[in-house]
Amino acid sequence: MKRRSLLIILSCLFSCLAFSQEKEDADSLIRLLSAKKIQLMEIEGDACRKVEGPARFLHNNTYLICDTAFWNVDKDYVDAIGHVQIIQDNTLLTGDRLHYLINQDLAQFRGSLVELKDDKGNALRTEHLDYNTKDSIAYFQNGASMRDSSGNVIESFKGTYESKKELFTFVEEVQMFSDSLFFVSDVIKYRTDLETAYFSKNTMGWKNQNYFSSHGGWYNRANETLYFDNKVYGQTKDYELWCDDLFFDRVANHSILRGDIQVTDTIDGAFIFGEHLEFFNEPRSVTVSDKAVFLALVEENNVMDSVFIAADTLHYSTQRMFEVDSLTKVTAKERKELALVDPVANLRGQKASQKSGQESDGMGAPGAPGAPGASKMGGRKGDMKIGEKMEGMDMDMMQNDSLQVQTLPVDTIPVVEAPDTTEIKFLKAYHNVLIFKSDNQIKCDSLLYSDLDSMARLFKDPVIWNEIKNQLTADSMQIVMKNGEMNKGLMLGNGFLASYDSEDYYNQIKAPEMAGFFKDGEISRFDALGGAQMLVYLADSSTVAYANVKDCKMISSILENGELKKNFYFESIKSNMFPIEELAVEDQKLKDFKWRGDERPVDRYDLTDVSIRPSRRKYTLESPYYPLFDHTVKYFPGYMEGIMEEIRGREVWIWKSSKK
Repeated sequence: MKRRSLLIILSCLFSCLAFSQEKEDADSLIRLLSAKKIQLMEIEGDACRKVEGPARFLHNNTYLICDTAFWNVDKDYVDAIGHVQIIQDNTLLTGDRLHYLINQDLAQFRGSLVELKDDKGNALRTEHLDYNTKDSIAYFQNGASMRDSSGNVIESFKGTYESKKELFTFVEEVQMFSDSLFFVSDVIKYRTDLETAYFSKNTMGWKNQNYFSSHGGWYNRANETLYFDNKVYGQTKDYELWCDDLFFDRVANHSILRGDIQVTDTIDGAFIFGEHLEFFNEPRSVTVSDKAVFLALVEENNVMDSVFIAADTLHYSTQRMFEVDSLTKVTAKERKELALVDPVANLRGQKASQKSGQESDGMGAPGAPGAPGASKMGGRKGDMKIGEKMEGMDMDMMQNDSLQVQTLPVDTIPVVEAPDTTEIKFLKAYHNVLIFKSDNQIKCDSLLYSDLDSMARLFKDPVIWNEIKNQLTADSMQIVMKNGEMNKGLMLGNGFLASYDSEDYYNQIKAPEMAGFFKDGEISRFDALGGAQMLVYLADSSTVAYANVKDCKMISSILENGELKKNFYFESIKSNMFPIEELAVEDQKLKDFKWRGDERPVDRYDLTDVSIRPSRRKYTLESPYYPLFDHTVKYFPGYMEGIMEEIRGREVWIWKSSKK
């Protein structure tokens, strides 16, 4: 029984092999399906059939059609002449002349123009193409260009088309145009089913005046997404960027950069570093995370300096003024007005007014709103109020009888205000924030900045070190910026200033709120408000000898080059002087004193060790690799010339628009 089963299995196996062999033999045979006339003849001693047509052959499930064919039966080839076509599944090849090697399944097209078309409207043109009818693979060389139904172009010196995989491969001098993008690469593979081009080494691309390069990636035409990897570089009018890989969605104007990122702002002299960056264009926003660092170059007193900001996450965004939420604008305005209040100056103005015998409501200097001599409208006494008639002037004299002006009721006149398009910048730094500048260092948990109030707000246990020996701490801080520099600092809640004196002695000021005024990057004045305490050490013959302890409502200190020069005390002043040897160790520090010098970044390498990549702009502005599409000009005459003319016209229009 087992032996019989084995014989049945072997019999089936041999039957299958025999059927396969028969099918292969049948496929290897070429058949003439139709012709108008067949003539037997001899060419160079070989039997030949001259087939006049149109002639129609079938081989490997492939149709060969031509006007005239010379079929060499002895050597198994067909020479087809005139209106030659190869039709196989979804592939159509046309040309003037074809040499078909039957036993090799190879159609060799030669002539002035050979065209290969697939069912998706992709048309490849060349003069030299071989097509294997069994494997359904085309081989082209000596230059070719492929254009799709949407007008996108890829050309190269040689390459292949694999019909079964729906894949074009372009090799050597590869150039591509797609949706206003231009590319060159060593190799581009184009999947027609996915509408995706895959790039290899030495890939470069252009979009108007923008340039980018990499050693790999892809472009999906269907959804207009780009991906580049391996040493990615990009350049626009204002920016340069480097990263390991980049994804760009053209429709959403959304980019993601990853790995060893540097973005250079060539206009403002600023840099962004990190391992992950996400960018949206409308509204514009940039989020950097994983080793995020922002670097700005600043000039002070004709000397260049650097400001480094490091955080777990940095977020930068812009909005036009009319797009900013109204509550945000109101809050920012109130915050700035409050920050600019100067209690010490107001108190001095009040006392000066009282001393000179003038009435004062304590709101500021004479002539200021609410100050002595100011009207309710904010002007001085004697200023004309709105709605008052000018004394001694007849208003009728201002009329011109010869000019008749028809006016409309105010409520019927439409008032259309142009939207305020001023660009407002926002910067947010989240968690483990460190800032380094040669003369100032900052540490906090989070930082917020907005052009609305030109204020940087520091949260959660912030600390500022000025000239190393001055330390400022508080529950939160606000720094008012002016012309890119610190102008005023506010310390809100548990404000504490400690200034290293000598040995283990620190001059100290403590108050619920403090305000620091900066000049040329240094603290020039420091105010302690709302109940202040001060502990200052005094030297005798360069040795600390006394400690002066003071309590009062307000203290204002004047500093020069980081050194305390003069103090002013206001109201309820208590003062005690102690020889240093009589002062207990625990009394040498005010309550809550804590020197945090070990947390201070010593240099910028405590924030990041990245090196700034030098600009490549001068090497890419006039690139010798910009595609010229010589093969496309040859095989699709006039097409690329029209594209270039259209792009030049559009760039001129964009340039003119930018000048308005």
